[in-house]
Amino acid sequence: MTAGMTAAERFDRIEAALERVSKYILHFRIDVIRQFEVIDRRLDVLGSTVSGFDSEMSVVTKSSFDAQSSVADLQQKRWRDQDTAAELAARVAALEEKVAKLINPAA
Repeated sequence: MTAGMTAAERFDRIEAALERVSKYILHFRIDVIRQFEVIDRRLDVLGSTVSGFDSEMSVVTKSSFDAQSSVADLQQKRWRDQDTAAELAARVAALEEKVAKLINPAA
């Protein structure tokens, strides 16, 4: 294989092989840089999208807490109204009983 080659020919072949390897590495680096640029752009889009979600989620979270607070207030008012209605019904029943006794004392 290399038996009939001179030292200069061997060095020329090695130099050519190193040149091919250098070109391959250069092309590989260029491809990797392009792919990373694409990935970087996609990450920028993803980052801005996530930032948009984050800002919208804070509004949704605040709205959710506000709605929860309103529901709790309405529930408390409902319980108070039910208590008031029950108390009023008891008073009306007592008054009806008194009126009934006044109208018909024998009963």
